[in-house]
Amino acid sequence: MAPRGSGPERAIGGMIPQEETVSGKRVAIAGLLSPRVDADEVAQSLRDFVERQGGTVCGVVLQRRGVSRATTPGGAVAARRAAALSSSTFLGAGKAVELARLCRAQRIDVVLFLNPLRSSQKARLAALVECEVVTAPSDAVKSYADE
Repeated sequence: MAPRGSGPERAIGGMIPQEETVSGKRVAIAGLLSPRVDADEVAQSLRDFVERQGGTVCGVVLQRRGVSRATTPGGAVAARRAAALSSSTFLGAGKAVELARLCRAQRIDVVLFLNPLRSSQKARLAALVECEVVTAPSDAVKSYADE
C-alpha cells in the first residue's frame, strides 16, 4: 500500500502547496495553448517555476489549439479560447498518449498542467500517465488566456 498522501489521489483530493508538489521531483509540463501565445515563452515560465521550487523538468507536451495543416476551416472560436479537445483528458488523444509515453520513459513523478482541470480530468490523466497530476498556479506563468 502506498504511503498516506501520495500518488494521484493526493493531487485530486485537495489543495496542496505547489512547493511540496514539485520539490525534488521529476516533472513534465503539459497543457493546451491558444495559437496566439508563444509556446516557448509559456514553457519557459513553467520551467522557471519548477526550478525555483526545486524540481527538475524532464519533458514538455504542449498542444496548440487551432494550429494545424488542415485545408478546411476549423473551430476558430474554440481555438481562441484554448477550449478542451477532449472532455476526459483536456488534450487530444494523440497528445495524451504522447504525454503518457513521456512519463513512463522519463519516470515522471508529477505532471504540471497549464490549464485548470476538473477533478474527473485530473483522475483520467493521472490514470493514463501513472503519476500525480496538478494544475499550475496562476502566478507560475503570465496570463495567456487574454492574448
